[in-house]
Amino acid sequence: MFDQEEYHKSMELLELGASAYRQGRYDEAKRYYEQSAELGSSQAACNLGYIYAYGRTGERDDEQPFIGLT
Repeated sequence: MFDQEEYHKSMELLELGASAYRQGRYDEAKRYYEQSAELGSSQAACNLGYIYAYGRTGERDDEQPFIGLT
């Protein structure tokens, strides 16, 4: 479960990642999503899965998006 500080930080990182993603800065978005997911954001983990599944930062990875689901 989140504490309030972690929750707000994860949401901030999620928003920064979404902004970077919309602007096509996928490497930057990936870094923000990773940090947010580490704080427990399931939405960031999902968004990170899209980056891997669609190969936004290079090669496509068909396994990485599902790591957290097992």
